Amino acid sequence: MKRQVLFRIAMLVVVLSTATALGAIPRMINYQGILTDADGVALEGAHDLTFRVYADSLSGGAIWAETHQGVVLSRGLFGVILGGVSPISDALFASPSLWLGITLDTQPETMPRMRLTSVPWAMKAAVADSARTAGSSSGIIGAGEANHIPVFTGPSTLAASQLSLVADGLQMPYLHIVAAANSNLRACWINGYNNSDALGVYSSTGNIGITGYTNSSTKPAGYFYNLANGATALIGTATDPPWSVLTSGSGIAGIGPAYGVYGKASNISGTRAGGYFSSPFSSTTTYARVAYVNSSGNNYKISGTGAVSTVMPTTKGSVGLIAPESPEAWFQDFGGGAVVNGIGTVQLDATFLECVTIQNNEQLRIFVTFTSPSPETYYVKKTATGFSVVASGANSEQATFDYFVSARWKGWEKVRFDSVDAPPAQVEREFPDPQPMRE
Repeated sequence: MKRQVLFRIAMLVVVLSTATALGAIPRMINYQGILTDADGVALEGAHDLTFRVYADSLSGGAIWAETHQGVVLSRGLFGVILGGVSPISDALFASPSLWLGITLDTQPETMPRMRLTSVPWAMKAAVADSARTAGSSSGIIGAGEANHIPVFTGPSTLAASQLSLVADGLQMPYLHIVAAANSNLRACWINGYNNSDALGVYSSTGNIGITGYTNSSTKPAGYFYNLANGATALIGTATDPPWSVLTSGSGIAGIGPAYGVYGKASNISGTRAGGYFSSPFSSTTTYARVAYVNSSGNNYKISGTGAVSTVMPTTKGSVGLIAPESPEAWFQDFGGGAVVNGIGTVQLDATFLECVTIQNNEQLRIFVTFTSPSPETYYVKKTATGFSVVASGANSEQATFDYFVSARWKGWEKVRFDSVDAPPAQVEREFPDPQPMRE
């Protein structure tokens, strides 16, 4: 099977030493990477790895090489110390540019070669160039801690900081910044750009994984960018994988054990809503506010343009049924009754009566339909808790009927054609594309 090397790796140079002499700086490079096959599957087991350094990106012979035999790969991750087999001399860095090539077992060397950037040149500090420039043979001194990033504690002294660098083989090697428990720093994994089928940013911490803050009215505190077909830019989840996302793609996917997405307006006055959703439609925009309070102080669970529809399965496929809507707020109830000896009395459900107003001019609207031969004459007499059908003439001794009643929603008695606030203004913004990490 053809194999390839992914070059999003961490390279560290060991530059901390308890020795005060520059000549004691080790001439070795701690090199870490991940190996996958052509399908992106991480390699496992022991493999021979050969590393070669060239003065040209495409041609020429190697100016340094060494082979590490039986390097054990776990989820593709490996780590070696370059210079531990073949010493690295100061002369190697006399070339203005260097490229690294890697060979796996007997496979051809991976292409393109990876350019070595400035970090390995730190070994050249072992040469007395800096001493000649400074006019002194003394250098920066200090004691460090393994894998910790050094920090200047004075003009010429170094010590270990609260940040450390760790490699992990989840899908790619990550830069792990670990903050001390008593610090204000946040622990997070950082790999802000990824052009492969892996995570762009991954956070694993007992505190806050990733935080964003800005005081700008035009720039977001966080920005996630994914232009692949069917892609999801940001997944917020409170559950273990697997996670469901839309195959058509979305800006945000929210996944939780009880609620996928939660929205709340913090203002306690004025127009506000827990959520706002919009979609272009013809020359206008269809929008919906959720948990919406208008400028008049009336609250709506949903308000917006377009019809309210329910989808129902039928033998002809799924169809949409559109709900009737009214300029006023009414509740409705249905039932049946009977006329016996000229009168039929209906007492409405007590729970229904708690939800409506039936007093003064806010009376019931009652519609009666006889389901047997109707009386010769009849009328409906309304009460505060129901109604009676009073009949006379033929068929008034015994008749059955269905009824449909409407009553005003309690608290909404005076609302008719309620005012609607204009939807929130929208503005188009563009942000710079994320930049790839240097290889």
